[in-house]
Amino acid sequence: MNPERDTSASRRIEILREDVSKKIAAGEVIDRPFSVIRELLDNSIDAGADAVDVYIEGGGITRIAVVDNGSGMSREDLLLCSERHATSKIREEGDLYRVRTLGFRGEALASVAACSRLEVISKGRAGQGAADAPAYRLRVEGGKRLGVEQWRGNPGTVVTVSELFFNLPVRRKFLKSTAAETGTCRQTFLEKAVAHPAVTFRFFTDHKLKTFLPAQGQKQRVAAAFALSEEHLSLLEANRPSLNLSIVAARPELARRDKRLIQIYVNRRRIFEYSLVHAVEYAFGRYLPGGQHPAAFVFLDLDPQLVDFNIHPAKREARFRDLPFLHRLISETLQEYLSSFDLRASRSGTASEVEGSFPFREARRAAGSGYFPNTPELERLSTGSAQFPVERIQGAPGPGGVRTSRPSPETAGAAPGTVVEPVYRGQLFKLFLLVEYGDSLFIVDQHAAHERILFDQLQSGAPATQELLMPIRLEIGAKAADMIGDRRELFQRLGIRIELGDDDTYEITALPEALISIEEEELIQALLWEKGSVDELVERVFSLASCRLAVKEGRELDSVTAAELIRRVFQLPNARCPHGRPIWFQVSQDQLLREVGRI
Repeated sequence: MNPERDTSASRRIEILREDVSKKIAAGEVIDRPFSVIRELLDNSIDAGADAVDVYIEGGGITRIAVVDNGSGMSREDLLLCSERHATSKIREEGDLYRVRTLGFRGEALASVAACSRLEVISKGRAGQGAADAPAYRLRVEGGKRLGVEQWRGNPGTVVTVSELFFNLPVRRKFLKSTAAETGTCRQTFLEKAVAHPAVTFRFFTDHKLKTFLPAQGQKQRVAAAFALSEEHLSLLEANRPSLNLSIVAARPELARRDKRLIQIYVNRRRIFEYSLVHAVEYAFGRYLPGGQHPAAFVFLDLDPQLVDFNIHPAKREARFRDLPFLHRLISETLQEYLSSFDLRASRSGTASEVEGSFPFREARRAAGSGYFPNTPELERLSTGSAQFPVERIQGAPGPGGVRTSRPSPETAGAAPGTVVEPVYRGQLFKLFLLVEYGDSLFIVDQHAAHERILFDQLQSGAPATQELLMPIRLEIGAKAADMIGDRRELFQRLGIRIELGDDDTYEITALPEALISIEEEELIQALLWEKGSVDELVERVFSLASCRLAVKEGRELDSVTAAELIRRVFQLPNARCPHGRPIWFQVSQDQLLREVGRI
């Protein structure tokens, strides 16, 4: 049972005192059918219902009905429920800071009744002293109450909203097509259902059952609601004082081109908070290429005093006591899970996702904040002025191939012929390096591979700062200048010296060698990036530098240089470039034989 649901006897509805109602944000805004469903579902869940049915006709414009088996209302409650600020959820100002229910303003039914023909049939549940009490029906049309009368019905409440905006033709004219309105109604229904897996939900469209979600676990509810494979989802949990965090996360390969399946729920409400969505994207960033977004459902249960929903009419936004902490908790919880998808090659020559700690986060902890290294042999690779040193092993390399790497300590004592080493077989399209490793062919992206090697070294080395003959003047606005001033100490640790000139304009007077080749405008934009944490800013600079320095597509590599690059690639703790793309594509010997009909 969800903690915010009140399953006790329904308290009598009362009209809030004026001094309390003035403390509440503007009331509910009913602009489309989905907003009616949102408010009615909130009321059903708050009434303790464990089964809720939603019916819509004509995209919800013609008719909406929400049927629940909750606590129901008495005749006295029905007389007040459609009045403004009529609520059983709060009584005094202090209750606003202890809200555990989905609704509390007492304006949902009043707003719906003002723009539709509203009918409410309600009866108290058994066990509330109302087992033999009659049901009652309330009818309101365009905000005018037509009366309350004894009726027939089962315990619970049935709310029917007909002819939405019949008295507001201008607003009705701006509604979308029936199909579009049906889609948004179903999306709202799913958001409520996902947040309350212990409740059974059914959704009917034009008298046809479209969605049935029985009471189930959180991961199962997410899978059923959004047609995801349960075996590709994981339930992650982290508990801290005054909060519980659970995340249903999909494997990285289920990435999408939109953010629709990054959803944040706080105290069982779907909210839109950029910082928390960004925490999810940041965690997945090392595992997904650009333009791809993960599927992750974040459920935060907070002490009500740590979050305020009373800042938005539809409660779609919230104010948090410690948003940076929540960002960090979500990101680190996901990073720990995603570490199991680190990509590397085993000594048998097969690629695998391995369990282990998150390699880059651990490297950064060991090296402090991270520095730019002096890596002349790697930098010269991108300019073509030098080659990697390479140690050859005994035995002919074969046509177009150079064997690389000495046997590892674990295999050095093995019998001759048992050591599996990568063998470079040539370059394809001036971009891909072909490698035979064990019983597989690896097609390695030379730019992505070199980029990852540089990125890792940039995080663990010491800065080699170079004085600039001509300082770079930062012609930026006052806000950006303040940001640069606040970050000068951080930039100094990265080997970037920024000084205040005679005319009170900041100038870059020294840079690490790795950043010298970056265009001035691009460098300044990277330094002024403000969407994430300090760690993300540092990684952004590292990623930019490694991308600019890495060997480019179209560059021909001699066999010795390519072989050394391959040797380093197969030693990487995670064979993904800094942007999340896999460095290689693997084809097994069996796959090749099958393609040419030998199997």
